[in-house]
Parts: sequence; structure tokens; C-alpha cells
Amino acid sequence: MRHSTNSSQEQNAKAMSANSMFLIALLSYTLTNQLGITKSDSCKYCLRLYDGKYKSGSYSEVYKSVDSLSPPWIPGSVCVPLIHNSTGQPPYWRIYEDVNYSGANTAVGRGACIDDFMKSGLRRISSIQKCFYGDNGTVEYTNHTNGRSALIILCVLN
Repeated sequence: MRHSTNSSQEQNAKAMSANSMFLIALLSYTLTNQLGITKSDSCKYCLRLYDGKYKSGSYSEVYKSVDSLSPPWIPGSVCVPLIHNSTGQPPYWRIYEDVNYSGANTAVGRGACIDDFMKSGLRRISSIQKCFYGDNGTVEYTNHTNGRSALIILCVLN
């Protein structure tokens, strides 16, 4: 009888483990799709977050603004690929230490990289804002944390 109880406990543990793995995979898939974060070789207007310095290691691609990354990311390097034959206006990305596009921040434009993120002055990435150049060549964005517009809204929030 004791053997049967242990076997039953082992089966329950295996079933719970399988269920946990399924839920983790489902959550990961949902978050990846919801945030527009992927891993691929076809990054046209994305922001790449590399695990290692100087574009080394694996990377994740961000295609749209994200107001709250939880947990915050601490990449090795951050880059926007240089696309030579693209049509349309390339984005300009702002990365922030805090959620809701607040706190210390820096910008990365087309073809630019922060080769060593730890030397950038930022400690983490908690929100990412995708912006476009305005007609006069400046980057225009909105400060969403206090509800007042700093400039014309050109950043994409979806």
C-alpha cells in the first residue's frame, strides 16, 4: 500500500510539473505577443536588446512602445539596425530606467548602438518608447507621466 501512495504522489508531482511548464510557456508566449517582443533575423524598425556587450549573445527585438517591463531588463548592449534600402520613416527609440516613460533615459537612433549598457549611465530598462522624427528633423514625444504634452505626439504607444 505504501508503494501505491508513493507512486500516486510521484504521478501528481509529474502532472503538476507538466502543468507548471505549460503555464510558463503560455505566459511567455502571451507576453511576447502582447509586447511585440520577438527573436528573429528580420529586424527592420526594431530595437535589439542583446545579452552581451558589443552585440554579442542572443537578443530580443522590440517593435512597439512598452510602458512597463517587469522585471526590468539589464541588457549587455542595445542597438537599432541600419537599414539601407528601407522605405518609410525609421523610428527613434527612447529607453527609460523607470516605468511609464519616466526617470533617466537615453535615445538610440537608426544604426546606433549602446555597446556596453552598464556604461550608458542607466541601471536598467523599465520602459521603451518608439518615436518618429518630426517634419523639422527633431524627435517629438510626449511626457505621459504627468499628462501634459511636452511636444507634438509622434511616439507610438501600441
